[in-house]
Amino acid sequence: MRDAIEAFNQGIDHMQNNELEHAIEAFTRAIELDPELAVAHNGRGVAFALIGDMNRGIADCSEAIRLVPE
Repeated sequence: MRDAIEAFNQGIDHMQNNELEHAIEAFTRAIELDPELAVAHNGRGVAFALIGDMNRGIADCSEAIRLVPE
């Protein structure tokens, strides 16, 4: 889990630097390490939306909502 959080934090850093492809890679690593990490799905969904890939963005954000509906 700790490695997943570290990958997620790297994704956030990349997002803040507008390095969206790197952010997607980092969020993907986080998801691979912990498929239940809803914030990683959400982060990757936002990054996909920002690069214009709305279908993948919606899919990831929907998964985040499924994992943490509240």
